[in-house]
Amino acid sequence: MPILSALVLASGLLTDSPPPDFQLQNLKKEPAKLSDYSGKITVLNFWATWCVPCRKEMPLFVELQNEYGPKGVQFIAASTDPARDRKKVEKFTQKYGLNFPVWTGARPEEQIAFHLGTSLPATVILDTNGQPVFRIIGEAQRDSLVLRLNWLLSDRKAPMPGEIVLPPGITPEHWKEHELGEEEDEHEHEQHAQTPGSEVPS
Repeated sequence: MPILSALVLASGLLTDSPPPDFQLQNLKKEPAKLSDYSGKITVLNFWATWCVPCRKEMPLFVELQNEYGPKGVQFIAASTDPARDRKKVEKFTQKYGLNFPVWTGARPEEQIAFHLGTSLPATVILDTNGQPVFRIIGEAQRDSLVLRLNWLLSDRKAPMPGEIVLPPGITPEHWKEHELGEEEDEHEHEQHAQTPGSEVPS
């Protein structure tokens, strides 16, 4: 289903009300929470094994974890697959050689709490204080991720990149329309070329 019809948006800016500490389970069925990575820049990605764009972006995350991990960046993949598909998540992790934590049991409500809507994939980037700073809706692209990671790792004197990256076919106006009347400046948004197809299961 196209993201245009699948996207469900939450109102408000990321800075309005930071979500509570996000906690799921790792693949060993142990509790895992965002606060465990306090002091790191965290890239939290919501995904599922059936999602084609999710599969396409995972090699990029593996690459960037290797590149940016030593600089204090931590990628985390939060699977939205149902509990019955846990084996699929484990096979996916092995197949794509994921070198970062994979969590299971993510729900739409938790994704919405980060103002990401409910379509997949969706990514939020948090600063070292655990504050959400950037959102990427749809398949993440290297240029967009690197730009934002480098800014967070810098002295931040350069202009801040757009807070949200939207996929093709979603204009800032469309986004604001679904933000329940929230007015935002267009320069706060960025659109970039990426493969369409953020999905929900059929």
